[in-house]
Amino acid sequence: LAADGLGVAEAARAQADASRRLARLNLGYARIIAPVDGVVVARGAELGAIPGTGGDPLFTLVDKGEIELAGDVIETALNGLKPGDPAEIAVAGVGPVTGKLRLLPASVDPMTRLGLARIALDPDPRLRVGLFAQGWIVTERREALTVPLTAILADAKGERVQVVRNGVVETRPVRGGLIWQGRREVLEGLKPGEQVVARAGAFFADGDRLRVAP
Repeated sequence: LAADGLGVAEAARAQADASRRLARLNLGYARIIAPVDGVVVARGAELGAIPGTGGDPLFTLVDKGEIELAGDVIETALNGLKPGDPAEIAVAGVGPVTGKLRLLPASVDPMTRLGLARIALDPDPRLRVGLFAQGWIVTERREALTVPLTAILADAKGERVQVVRNGVVETRPVRGGLIWQGRREVLEGLKPGEQVVARAGAFFADGDRLRVAP
């Protein structure tokens, strides 16, 4: 009888050990551990609910809280870009944010002629996933003398502007540079502070007198 009682006790202990291991396993399933440190941006899990088997994520998090911009870049600008180029971004509701080009587009959409670039944004607690943003990738930065784009006249003889000195028109050959937001860089031929005819310069000739309106 003692032997039978010992066998029953050992079986009960084995059953208790199995129950304990099962409880530990279930407890492990109840703990959700993220593979990386980050910021939770979406939650699909609800307290007390049983997760489904459809593969939908319980949580979505941003690794280390780093947010990047996915932006369209026109195909003609791609050759001038390289990873690490600085970016100046305006984010809706946030304002100016800086960053760097992380990844160039691997392909270009044949319909829109745009490629999707990835820009890593500098940390900013105001940033949120899904915000609208636009901006510039800076490929070169320098100070330059510029005039309105319409001030430079061009033909087979080259580029020129109409300079106004003491109320008299003087045709001046120039060498133009970059075009940026309606203005043209002047590399040679002009000095800072000189007055030029901004529009309709083709209607004037050397020696014409003008009255400059303030």
